[in-house]
Order: sequence, then structure tokens, then C-alpha cells
Amino acid sequence: MKRNFRRIMIIGETANSVHGSELREYIQRIANNMSINGQIRNIKGDSKVEIICEGEKEKLDNFFKKIKKLEKCKDKLFNIKEVNNEEELFEFKEFKLVREDELSEMVWALQGAGKVFYATEKTRIESLYDGLKTGITYISIHTGNIRSGEKYSKIPLFIIEHFLQQPPRNTNETVMSNLWELYENCQNINNFIVENKDIKKKEFDESLERVSDIIPTIIETINKNG
Repeated sequence: MKRNFRRIMIIGETANSVHGSELREYIQRIANNMSINGQIRNIKGDSKVEIICEGEKEKLDNFFKKIKKLEKCKDKLFNIKEVNNEEELFEFKEFKLVREDELSEMVWALQGAGKVFYATEKTRIESLYDGLKTGITYISIHTGNIRSGEKYSKIPLFIIEHFLQQPPRNTNETVMSNLWELYENCQNINNFIVENKDIKKKEFDESLERVSDIIPTIIETINKNG
């Protein structure tokens, strides 16, 4: 029976988009699940991953279609194409991941760790901003109730305090400045509510007015810049 071989190239926009991304391991699992033999390897010094595979024609066709779908995944910056059908130059008993020299593999592993850290940090920052916007929205509702006389209780500020204590790196300076101003005005309102004699009614009214004015600006700046 004629043995069917395929050679497939995964070409990244940069080496980082295909190396150190666990792409080899993922495709190896696909091949093993489909009972396809062959090998996959990073091409050192280039932004490519090479696959040579062997199997029944229909299985190879389905294998190619399956990994081709990876192009459409979010943040996958590469394209996949079939280069040519290989001659019978290989004999595979499994689908193996071919590793390069130890230094190259270490560099790729560190790149992968960096991507994981970046993704985790990105999620943390998004959660911080989502929480901040929720907290600011609540402050807006709370101060609105105070202005209308419906509610005269202290404004909870723990979400803003948490953000100000541990802001994400490179937080927009305007956001930070406005947040501090919001926080100080809310403190003035709270001090008046608990009958702090250092805060006069005029300051209380001015702080309420300033909170009302500054909140839309903060939300807009966060949405634009983060």
C-alpha cells in the first residue's frame, strides 16, 4: 500500500507567535488522537514550525483541516499551508516532537512563560478596571441619593482605595489624578455625614457637586486609555 506523506508549514508573523507557545505540543496531541504518525519541530532562527506527517489520505486531509482552524483562533498570528507531498523518505512509528538544542528550547520555554505571565497580568488589570468602574458607578448612584435626600450614609470607598494602593503599571496619569480628587471629595462628604466639625456645609455641597462632575470624566478616560 502506498504510504501518504504531507509536509505542512506554520508561518508566524514573528518567531514569538509560533515558538514558545505550546503549539508543537497541541498539534502533537491532535495527531496522536487521530492516529497519525510523523513529527513536528520549530525551525531554529526562523518564524516557522514544520510538520511532516504520514497516514491514510482521508486522515491527513482531516488533520490539515483541523490544524488549519488554528489560524482563526484569537491572538494566533500565523498562517498554515501545505507545502508539498513528501516522498517516502521517512518511516514513523509515532508522532513525535523534535526538540532542538538545550539553549534554544530554554529560550522558547522562557518566551512561553512570559506569554502566560502577560495573559495573567492582562486579566488581572482588566478585573481591576472593571471593579473600579463598578465602584465609581455605585458612588455616582449613592451621591445622587444623598443630593436628593433619599440616603444620608457614608460612601463606601474600599474599591477606589484598593486601586489607588495598587494601580496597574502605566495607569493613565489623568485617571490617577482624577481618582485622587474623587477620593478626597468623597472623604469630605463622609466626614460631614459623621458630623466632623472640620467640614462645613458649603464644603459638603461643593464636594457633592465636584463628585457629580468628575465621575463621567473618569469613566470616559478609563474607557479610552485604561
